[in-house]
Amino acid sequence: MKRIIFHHFTSVFNLSILIVCITAIIGLNFLKDIPPQQLYWYQVGAYMLLILYFLRIFIQNVFLKNFVGWTRNSLQIKIGTRKNTLLYFDKIQQFTFRNGELKITTDEEIFHYNLKKFSPKSIQKFLRILEGNTR
Repeated sequence: MKRIIFHHFTSVFNLSILIVCITAIIGLNFLKDIPPQQLYWYQVGAYMLLILYFLRIFIQNVFLKNFVGWTRNSLQIKIGTRKNTLLYFDKIQQFTFRNGELKITTDEEIFHYNLKKFSPKSIQKFLRILEGNTR
């Protein structure tokens, strides 16, 4: 069974990585007690961590086929295709899951996703995300 990759864009872990990187990049410019060679490698490490963070998001958006990312307001879905679908939780009217088919009805359009090939754990997590964030 296939699995879906999930990514909560505004999780505490993701926000803390960004805060640490930005604080290190800005704060390292004001240190005078560290030798310049050592300070250089600290700055390189902070920039590399920031680059890896954004590279991870880029890879998830471009190369993965089965991916669900969400924030408090929106849901990004890529199931079985490379095309992103961006849905806003306040525009979702209803969703139903029957016989491995997920049907999401929004104000403008109806989306169908075939989830028969995916593990039950991935399907349950996807449905919990939808239930927890729709109105």
